Amino acid sequence: MVVCSECGGSFEPGCRTFVKKTNQCVKCYSRLKQRRKRADPVFLAQQRERAKVAYWENPAKENTRWGIWYSKSKDRVSAYRKNRTAELKKQVYDLLGRFCARCGFSDSRALQIDHIHGGGNKEKRELKTRSDSRLFLHILQHTNPKDVYQILCANCNWIKKHENNEI
Repeated sequence: MVVCSECGGSFEPGCRTFVKKTNQCVKCYSRLKQRRKRADPVFLAQQRERAKVAYWENPAKENTRWGIWYSKSKDRVSAYRKNRTAELKKQVYDLLGRFCARCGFSDSRALQIDHIHGGGNKEKRELKTRSDSRLFLHILQHTNPKDVYQILCANCNWIKKHENNEI
């Protein structure tokens, strides 16, 4: 018996479902090839180019394919996005603090992220998004976020906007 080095499955010597040169079963070997392809920038560029060509040759077909997949996976995608956004928000709040910088209020339902020097709308336009998760990622990737962002409760945030004529 020969054993797969990845999954530990047993195979007869000379079996067609076993790749001798890597000591892996066919399934594990194909997964390995896929991982190698995904890590290769040249392959990824070729794959993107093929996808563009396929789309422009028949956009209706590609849109239909995407629409069918999305309609089948809508609940799963929605749940993933909701969980991912909640995780990112927790990380940002842990980084910036879990209470209002002005009054100390700590109920997370009323806390908001504020740009200390204003310009939040401009930044969202530059990020080309209205998505919270993309903003959270941007904050987490920022070199020194505490100099740019702060946590304020909704009341303090509106008071600050009126004081600074940001409305």
